[in-house]
Amino acid sequence: MIHSRKLFYILQAVLLFTVFSPCIILSQDYTANPELNQGIADLKAENYEEAVVNLTKARKNDPSSSIAAYYLGLAYKQQQEYKEAIIHLKDAVYTLRPGVKDGFLDLAELYYYTGQSEESLKQLGFAEEKNVRPAQTAFLKGLVLMRLERNKEAMEAFNKAKSLEASLVQAANYQIGVALIKEGKGEEAGRMFREVIIADPNSDMAQIANQYIEALSRRAEEERPLRLSVGASYQYDDNVILKPSDQTASGGITGEEDSVYIATLRAEYAPRFSGPLGIKAQYSLYYNDHEKFGSYDVISQTIALVPGYTTRDSMLNMLLSYNYTWVDDDEYLRAGTVSPGYTFMPWPDQMAQAALRYQKKEYLKPPFTMNEDRDAQEYAASLGWFYFFAGAKGFVNVKYEISKEDTEGKNWDYMGNKGSLNIALPLSRDTKFTVSGEAYYQQFDETNTNFLKKRKDTTYTALAMLSYEIIRKWEIQLQYVYIRDDSNIAVYDYDKNITSIGVEVKY
Repeated sequence: MIHSRKLFYILQAVLLFTVFSPCIILSQDYTANPELNQGIADLKAENYEEAVVNLTKARKNDPSSSIAAYYLGLAYKQQQEYKEAIIHLKDAVYTLRPGVKDGFLDLAELYYYTGQSEESLKQLGFAEEKNVRPAQTAFLKGLVLMRLERNKEAMEAFNKAKSLEASLVQAANYQIGVALIKEGKGEEAGRMFREVIIADPNSDMAQIANQYIEALSRRAEEERPLRLSVGASYQYDDNVILKPSDQTASGGITGEEDSVYIATLRAEYAPRFSGPLGIKAQYSLYYNDHEKFGSYDVISQTIALVPGYTTRDSMLNMLLSYNYTWVDDDEYLRAGTVSPGYTFMPWPDQMAQAALRYQKKEYLKPPFTMNEDRDAQEYAASLGWFYFFAGAKGFVNVKYEISKEDTEGKNWDYMGNKGSLNIALPLSRDTKFTVSGEAYYQQFDETNTNFLKKRKDTTYTALAMLSYEIIRKWEIQLQYVYIRDDSNIAVYDYDKNITSIGVEVKY
């Protein structure tokens, strides 16, 4: 959500250092152990390497000193040598006497840094019993509970911390805002981040809070239940009728190019639910009008329903759709589709998809012969992978699909294998360049009764598109598509180039 992740982590480090900076609990001189005095002075002066040297000597001079062990642990902590720090702090708290009760909080902090959340909570419990720096203890407890996804308890701890110490108010409000986001309460989180900004508008924390507010605003817009998009484009197609590449098969056909005017409409309604269950209703309309070849004009409408179950890192859904298509104002095709799919994120910035598909197709014009009947049942399975970059504005997508079309007419039964690669590159805030390639191999099952051979087709498709957001929600698109169908039956062998320019408006 937030693009400035490095700044966020730097801020967290600064915040933790500020809240949990070394607490020098003793001020008296230890004349019998001068290295202890010097080590404490070095620690106060932030000369941590010298502090480690002197405090190590102090421990050797007086192995029973819990104070020397405590301060040596603090010095190692400041050098981020956490394992060493834990050893000496455990000695100071548990082994030596008198035990240093402040060490409970320092141990809890170290266990938090090293990912030992449950052990950190245990030490925080001891710190609460001993009343060790109550505000800092409550704040760290909130951080640990958030890591354990116990967000409501974490918010209680942050509220306690800011009630005990005014200097923690901004930091606690910031963390409460993050916890509210995790709980899906974006509006409340926005109010909390605004309080962070009001407290100190010039702080790093306020800058990050402002980015959260902007991201929450974008998310609220993206999650609106009703979304619409309307498109209009002009297209030049140099082979509308799929004239064969082989001149002997084309029969001297000329003038196969045409201008095409296209309109699209997409609508989606997705009511928000508080739980993991959800559902989307979709409608799409495609219309094209050819300048010369009116018999190729298409109107296609699709309605779909997509119930789904979403968890933190995955989604299971079921696409149910119905399509009705007209060609030259005549009924041409109707098709129903059922497609379950599973999407999950195995690693950050990566997503995998698996899907099955069953489709029933019915062509509404009678075929010339029974063998040319294309009414079919199609079965397919696919696997896909995404890698996101540039704040998820760009991606690389690889997909493979295997399909089987079982038709009424023996000339159209085939097994298909399709592979594709898609890359989206954000060139600037408003400009995106997309390239894609696809190879689709179809091996037909039966000997074609018209050409007396088994048909084999390999269709290659290449696409390049440049899109530019001219104003908010208005996008202009320039697109080029090349299609090459390499078939062992000449009449099905063709190539075509399609160039288009269009505008898409989203609501």
